[in-house]
Amino acid sequence: MIPGRALLDDVPAPTRTPLWRRLLRPLLATLLVLGLLGFCALQIRKQLGPPGSLDQAVLEGTRRVTGPVCIDEAQDVSGSMERYTALREQAVEQLFLFAHRELRPTDQLAEAVFSGTAGVTLPPTSLHTMPARQRAPEPGDGTLLAPAVRALTDADERADRECAARALVAISDGEVFDDPADLRAALVDAAYTRVYLVVPGSVGGRPEVFKGDVLGGALVRRFSDAERLGVIFGEIAAELTGERLEQRQVETGRA
Repeated sequence: MIPGRALLDDVPAPTRTPLWRRLLRPLLATLLVLGLLGFCALQIRKQLGPPGSLDQAVLEGTRRVTGPVCIDEAQDVSGSMERYTALREQAVEQLFLFAHRELRPTDQLAEAVFSGTAGVTLPPTSLHTMPARQRAPEPGDGTLLAPAVRALTDADERADRECAARALVAISDGEVFDDPADLRAALVDAAYTRVYLVVPGSVGGRPEVFKGDVLGGALVRRFSDAERLGVIFGEIAAELTGERLEQRQVETGRA
């Protein structure tokens, strides 16, 4: 015993707070901050992120091509795709309205429909001109994409147009029955800058016929309504021009 210091046997030794309790408060604070940041990011995305429809969209950035961009649309009108015809028409109408604001008069759209037969319903046309479509051929048994690709290529050659970038947009459920070598040859002859397969439905794998060398290079996009399909058209236009499709900022009233 040290002189002058009392021995207090009845005073309990101080206890140390468990580690998990000491870590709990900063952990909860971190989770709260992350939650707030996530909420803020979601709100910013709603305002400035990918547009929900083309009427909310603008092209941002510098256009990287000097000449026209051209979109060839091939619409599957076989029985399994018949229910999407009106939806597709709405999306194309949105594309023309968007093009008046964001694209050039020299940028063009051509259309063909296909089932067991194929035909061009819209020859290469300025995206600033609301077109009158030609009569579509009577649907035939089967679903073949290659004849539509060749019909669009022939229309392109007759129009004698020069495109700085040209894309094929095939709107189909992917249930096409072309000989793969024939479809591959048609796409190679067409010399598209990009090929897109646009498929209804939110989820699903890559259609079997679009696997392999040339066909495997096709980009697969999915849609569930006219607004999403319209946005896909806008995204494709942006990818051809080298710009970005972004949400248009809503103008607030001035004080």
